[in-house]
Amino acid sequence: MGKKCSVLVVDDEEALRSVLSNELINEGYDVQTASDGDVAMTELDKTTFDLVLLDIKMPRVSGFEVLKHIKEQAGRTKVVMLTG
Repeated sequence: MGKKCSVLVVDDEEALRSVLSNELINEGYDVQTASDGDVAMTELDKTTFDLVLLDIKMPRVSGFEVLKHIKEQAGRTKVVMLTG
């Protein structure tokens, strides 16, 4: 069996973060979550993810700022931008 795909779910809304992460875990993905852009960038500096599900509108650090960080630090990571 191969390595599980790793996913970082970034959203400031706890309910949506929880639903997305639970669904992905049930499908066999290795999932971590971040409640805002600052936490996301800290996690991205520590861990390499295959995919980031990223909310666009968040307080303090927007999804676009996190996207820029990902492209500079982890260019191979795929990103799906989410919005309400």
